[in-house]
Amino acid sequence: MDKVRCGSEIISFVYRALGFEMTEEQINQMIADVDKDGSGAIDYEEFEHMMTAKIGERDSKEELTKAFRIIDQDRNGKISNIDIQRIAKELGVNLTLDEIQDMVQEADRNGDGEIDFDEFTKMMRRTSYGY
Repeated sequence: MDKVRCGSEIISFVYRALGFEMTEEQINQMIADVDKDGSGAIDYEEFEHMMTAKIGERDSKEELTKAFRIIDQDRNGKISNIDIQRIAKELGVNLTLDEIQDMVQEADRNGDGEIDFDEFTKMMRRTSYGY
């Protein structure tokens, strides 16, 4: 699989979707802290570490459930491409279908094409960079 590269627009979208208010300067600093090759974008593994650390600041099951429900807009217990597309549109973030599919594919451990709550919490609770 090709590496997914995330720039500040995608990262800003994800943080806002999860209820974090981050300035562009804060996001750019976080990217710089984990961007190994200095490209201004990070790969999925770096993104996951960064997100895990930020979620870890409020890592209670209640907070993870709240974040999951915000994204799972159709309330079917899974985050789909459509859920991500809808919330991105609500937040004014333009993501390509390929970017959305790559995001889901990286988190989808059982291969059903969607992210269930267990996959979401496992993704969010992995190792941390300390944000």
